[in-house]
Amino acid sequence: MVLKDFLDDTIAAISTPLGEGGLGVIRVSGKDAIAIADSIFLSKRRRSVKQQKSYTVQYGHIFSETAQDEKRIIDEVLVLVMRSPKSYTGEDVVEISAHGGAAVLGAILELAIQRGARLAAKGEFTKRAFLNGRMDLLQAETVLDLVQAKTDLVREWASEKLKGKLSLKIEGLKKDLVDILSHLEASIDFPEDFPETHPSTQIGVRLGFLAQEVKSVLKNAEFAIVIKKGLKVVLAGRPNVGKSSLMNELARTHRVIVTPYPGTTRDVVEEEIQIRGIPIRLVDTAGIQETSHPIEKEGIDRTKHAVWEADLVLPVLDGSQPFDGEDRKLLSLIGNKAKIIAVNKSDLPKKLDDSRLTQEFPGVRFVCCSCVQKDGLKQLEEEIFRFINHGQAQMSETPLVNSVRQRDLLSKVFQNIEDAKSACHSNASPELVAVDIRLALDHLGALVGEVVTEDVLEALFSQFCIGK
Repeated sequence: MVLKDFLDDTIAAISTPLGEGGLGVIRVSGKDAIAIADSIFLSKRRRSVKQQKSYTVQYGHIFSETAQDEKRIIDEVLVLVMRSPKSYTGEDVVEISAHGGAAVLGAILELAIQRGARLAAKGEFTKRAFLNGRMDLLQAETVLDLVQAKTDLVREWASEKLKGKLSLKIEGLKKDLVDILSHLEASIDFPEDFPETHPSTQIGVRLGFLAQEVKSVLKNAEFAIVIKKGLKVVLAGRPNVGKSSLMNELARTHRVIVTPYPGTTRDVVEEEIQIRGIPIRLVDTAGIQETSHPIEKEGIDRTKHAVWEADLVLPVLDGSQPFDGEDRKLLSLIGNKAKIIAVNKSDLPKKLDDSRLTQEFPGVRFVCCSCVQKDGLKQLEEEIFRFINHGQAQMSETPLVNSVRQRDLLSKVFQNIEDAKSACHSNASPELVAVDIRLALDHLGALVGEVVTEDVLEALFSQFCIGK
């Protein structure tokens, strides 16, 4: 476990986004939080912050003292006190609600730092909550999910995880594995008292059930990871096939300029959309064609780079034109990237042969659509969702795993339990079975933060904003 020496100091930060707003919050946490607040706050009722009960609010003013010992009012505020250990961080916490201007909040924060606090690092309030035992590492990750949630679906999942559903599942697995390990070690140390114990019997069966439990938790991991980070979907195609029109229809806004003239789009244009609650980063690109124009060449290079970075490519073809060598070059450029072909302009007389497309690109799904008549757009969205979902259910009673760290550690747990089960079936000695179970317990401990390095904590909490 990481040493807690740094917890002896007091931290402060602005916990609301900077900019003009009705309210802004400065959060102070640590052993001197209440004393610091007392030194810069003047209650309307002349009552000190030290006299406040936990979870109570006072109205008054933040002040600074001039060289002549006069009190200069900074802002009128509300001061909320939350005393240790029943606070977010587990320490004394004071939250100062002031007007939301950047200058006001900056002045109050500067006063707190002058009186002994230091500026908090990214995610340090949540990091202290973890180190003080207010939450485990899984719940700390979920706080980040909640802060960064872009859609209602992601927010709902994060809210469910914050209740500790996954943590309880992990604790249950640990308890079962510890029980098995205790029985094995007792049989190793005192074989005369456990003559009936052999790993290949009941223990192997129990390990099989535990492996299935872990597998069920991992089942929707890839889907959940995609939902959390969002999907990058790139529209690519020749000039004037309707990429920009299609982007505007999917985004339900006139995000991209559309004209009858080829080459209108010369750069990469992005828009955030949602498809059934899943965040999608939709990218329109310059038309791919042979050109000597330097600006068009730069646009095409950016298109190729966007295709290379895409999670999913939507090659857009003109259904009113025959499938030709330029279309073939486009699909060749996309290569083995995941793709759904959009055959646009279905409102015009059709000249593109679907059967030929199916023969040349077997297994690739395609959708006929029209931006003019709004046909096929819902079907295209459904195909995108089907690609993300892979036929799995959106919601599940099983706790969700939605980070690469969680997935990788649980995958190791699954393999450890499978190895222990295989050792049982091979009539291996109890000592060998116990080795794999200990490894599984180590990985479960790392999952919830019982065994964790500073590097892991830094990687996680550096993703937070400073005030969280």
